Amino acid sequence: MKLRPTLTPKQEIVFDALYEFMSKRNRIPTHDQLAMDIGVCRTTVTTHLQALERKGYIRRSRKWFDMEVITQDEWQANNEKVEVND
Repeated sequence: MKLRPTLTPKQEIVFDALYEFMSKRNRIPTHDQLAMDIGVCRTTVTTHLQALERKGYIRRSRKWFDMEVITQDEWQANNEKVEVND
């Protein structure tokens, strides 16, 4: 069984802020809103969101406003399907 990749401390901050924002407001924040919430620039948020997507913590479409958080169980299920197909 594969474990989901770990996050750096800064990635954890971005992920936690994203999750909290989405939980409270039932929508995703803009990069500017997220940057303002955690006190970093928009470019930093974009970089960390790309890392979160690459590591399997979020899923984004081409549209900036379409994003979802991936749970550990969902990540595990997706990776088990990949291992079976390989």
